[in-house]
Amino acid sequence: MKMAFAIFWLPLIAGLLLGGLAVGAWYGGDKTLAIWVGFIGALCLLLTAALQLQQFVWGVANQPQITLEPDGSASWYVRWNPPSWMGIEINSDPNAKAGAWKVPGLILRNRGVVAQDATIKWGVTPFDREAMVKSAPRLSDVEATFPDKDQLLLRPKAGGQSFVHEFTWATSLPLPFIGRETQTYIPLHIWQNASLFFLATTPDRPDAVSEPFYFDAQVSWNIPDGGAPVRFRVAARARNVGLPTPGAPKFLAKIELSVSPEP
Repeated sequence: MKMAFAIFWLPLIAGLLLGGLAVGAWYGGDKTLAIWVGFIGALCLLLTAALQLQQFVWGVANQPQITLEPDGSASWYVRWNPPSWMGIEINSDPNAKAGAWKVPGLILRNRGVVAQDATIKWGVTPFDREAMVKSAPRLSDVEATFPDKDQLLLRPKAGGQSFVHEFTWATSLPLPFIGRETQTYIPLHIWQNASLFFLATTPDRPDAVSEPFYFDAQVSWNIPDGGAPVRFRVAARARNVGLPTPGAPKFLAKIELSVSPEP
């Protein structure tokens, strides 16, 4: 606040000194006074420039410089294995036990100062889940209902154990610190939208690749103050790696992630 006050008033003072007092003194015959008044006015302009440069350094150079990238230390798989288990699962192990979810991880890298009291907000563009389920060939032989707009219940038509999937379009994760390298992840209830999309749309032929599913991520922080949030778009694609053999899951796909910065 004090710096903004100084940046506002210093040019006005400089203009008054240079354009008023210095000129008046010069033509009034007191050239010595005019020289020193002009000197002080020029100093005010130089001080204004220095303060503005300092604000730029504080606001840009002394801020976190954050990028986001996939965690290359693990692979990720979407699996669906009805009728024994109706959950559409994501895990780093294609043969994980039923009910063992593990969502894709990413890494925040920071080349600037440490960010504190930070948040990463995840979101996806809403789409018609019910219409997608109705048009999905893989789901034609199961009962698929929506007890709530953000819930999908899958049940074998012949009877058996059902499963309720929970969805959300957006959520935020707290990040107390963002240092040089910080692990983060796509929240499960956000990710479930992608799992449903891949199950419903990925072609059945081996090695077929789905259309991309997009996540939006926004990283913001409170310390240091004055920093603008940074935004990223994460693209996920599913590659069909399932085999048409007895006992194999009805759907198994390997997930490929890529990240691009957003303006």
